[in-house]
Amino acid sequence: MIISDNGTSFRAADKVFRNLRDNGEVREHLKRIECEWRFIAPRAPWQGGFYERMVGTVKRCIRKVLHGRRVSCDELRTVLVEIEARVNNRPLTYVQNGIDEQEALTPNHMLFGRRIEPFPAILSQSSKELDYYGPDGPPINEELHRSHNRL
Repeated sequence: MIISDNGTSFRAADKVFRNLRDNGEVREHLKRIECEWRFIAPRAPWQGGFYERMVGTVKRCIRKVLHGRRVSCDELRTVLVEIEARVNNRPLTYVQNGIDEQEALTPNHMLFGRRIEPFPAILSQSSKELDYYGPDGPPINEELHRSHNRL
């Protein structure tokens, strides 16, 4: 389900999608994936507060990470995936201090059934520096140093 405000660009996109729905293949695909677009009530911007808050959170994270520098498409995608993992790991319920307490419910629990952790950082014994490991395991320190030097 797509929920948006009544902005002119969203309304124009909705018209385009309505015209596309007349095509049999498109209609069957949308029915198969159960896609639906809903608009908040006209002249009621407070109804969009839940997604406006999330947009603000993601924007703030992007500003803090990138500091206004230009990045490649792959770097931006990586930053957005990391931000998504962090934002969706925030608890939705009260977090208790007890060790025996259950883990707090997060959006990732609803999406994946568990918390999603970013790539682990471990302390290298030889260099006493953090080595970041990618999905295949090898350290990628050199690329991190080059990226850091571009800041």
